[in-house]
Amino acid sequence: MSRIVPYFAAMTVGEAPRPSRKTDPRRTDRRAAVTRMVSFFAGLALVVIALHLTGLGINITDSMPIGLYHVAPVDRAPVKGDIVSICAPPAVAAIARARDYIPRGSCPDDTAPMLKIVGAVAGDVIEVEQNAIVIDGYTLPGSATHARDSHGRALSRFPRGTHQMRPGEVWLWTPNPRSWDSRYYGPLPAQNVNGFATLLFAFWDWPYARAH
Repeated sequence: MSRIVPYFAAMTVGEAPRPSRKTDPRRTDRRAAVTRMVSFFAGLALVVIALHLTGLGINITDSMPIGLYHVAPVDRAPVKGDIVSICAPPAVAAIARARDYIPRGSCPDDTAPMLKIVGAVAGDVIEVEQNAIVIDGYTLPGSATHARDSHGRALSRFPRGTHQMRPGEVWLWTPNPRSWDSRYYGPLPAQNVNGFATLLFAFWDWPYARAH
């Protein structure tokens, strides 16, 4: 294991001491600022590694409660009501990257996994309407589709009408009316699910919690 060697111990034996010099306070301040910055990012990197190794993760978008989650490995097929960590397929990931909907991360297309609720699985009937998504007769809260995102950019929407979920598909949603989910890109492959998430601690109240 490497050790940090104090600056004053770097002098070799028998070397004559150097004359003292006055220290520029501005240079000292800059060095201190750089040291603090390096320490911060090193600490942040250690936290990220520790979270990954322990199956913990932090959600930073308000599509789901912002907070600390435990993500368990996939050991079964997703069912309705599961909170899943899922990688977007290439076409969906390309839109997410271009519009900064989700940050960079560990998925194959260099995006972070999305955190969503499974609303429907194989065999369920989806009715896509202008003001709501209806699954087997149940209206998902906050599921009206929007023509534009919060920055005014046009949104492509999953075609209206009645659709039956096929084997190997999951329909994703959250109660946040502005969530970017299956109402815009349709069902995703269940094989893209890379974990089942459980909220451990929310950093603050989520306004859509009652709708879930």
